[in-house]
Parts: sequence; structure tokens; C-alpha cells
Amino acid sequence: MDSSKYLQDLLLKTILFMSLCLSITSAVAEQNRHVNDNVTSSQNINVLDQSTQTFLSVDEAFQLDIETSETQLNLIWIIAPNYYLYRHAFELRYLDEAHPATSAEGLITNQLQLNSGLKTHDDYFGPVEVYYHQATASVKISSLMTLARQSEPDNKAYLLIKYQGCAEAGLCYPVQSQQISLDNVLLNRI
Repeated sequence: MDSSKYLQDLLLKTILFMSLCLSITSAVAEQNRHVNDNVTSSQNINVLDQSTQTFLSVDEAFQLDIETSETQLNLIWIIAPNYYLYRHAFELRYLDEAHPATSAEGLITNQLQLNSGLKTHDDYFGPVEVYYHQATASVKISSLMTLARQSEPDNKAYLLIKYQGCAEAGLCYPVQSQQISLDNVLLNRI
């Protein structure tokens, strides 16, 4: 009899213990469901925020100012907050009828003097140098005049300026190009 009472008591305790475990498991599962719902809602809000994010136009994000002096041409980009330009994307080409835009002969990027940027790691490009707030690139007027003298007198000559930048929020703009008349650069020296 004692053994049967002992077994009944043990069975009752086991049933109570299992019921307690099931109710705790159920409560934890319900709490996790609420946490997951909140995380999912937060993620949906973040996705919504990104899809409604407004970005500046390229010209607003990267305002290019061109200044000339007796000795050099300065290309100055004023960069909006939370935007940056890539150093490796700067390109300068001399163009005329004899030097089309695709010609390697007209490439004069190696003559650009650039201010120092911030070294960082880019997920796409790897180690890069970027510019926040302002970037300045200069080329000597004497180099441009040498190129102009090598051209036919009646050929109109241009400088093709290329650059690329991104917004910190994740938008990268395509490479931008601006063409300026070399005559205007040489005639408007201070």
C-alpha cells in the first residue's frame, strides 16, 4: 500500500511538474512572439524609412566651382553633409577634334594635384580615399597651355572633368562628367 501511494504521489508530482513546464514554455513562446513582432515592425519601419529617404541631386550634393589664377586651374567641390567623393574616380581629359573623349592620349589625370582625403574601406571598392565637405584638384595652367599649343589653331579645346560620389545613406551616383571650354579657362585667369 505504501508503494502504491508512493507511486500515485510520484505520478501526481510528475504531472504537476510537466504542467508547470508546459505553461512556462507557452509563456516564453508568447513573449518571444511579441519580441519578434516588435523587431519585424522596427525592420519594416527602417525599410519604409529607406524607401522614403530623399537624396540630393548630384549638383546639390557635389557643387563644382572652377577658379583660375595666373598659374593654376582649381576645381573645388563643395560636398553636402553626409555625402562624399571618391579620390580614385577623379579624371581629367583634354579634348579637341584630334583627342576624342575615349583617347588615352588626352588623359591628364596624372597632372592633377589633389588634397588629402580620408582613408577608409568601401564594401565595393575595398581600401579607398574619400572626401567629405570639400575636395580640391589643381592643374598647372602651363600644362594646359602646352596641350593647347599642340592642337590645331581652329580646334576648340575642352577639359572633361569626371568624378563620382555617394550618400552615407547608401546611394551611389553614377560617374558624373562636366565639360568646360579651355579657352574660357585660359582667358579668365586672374
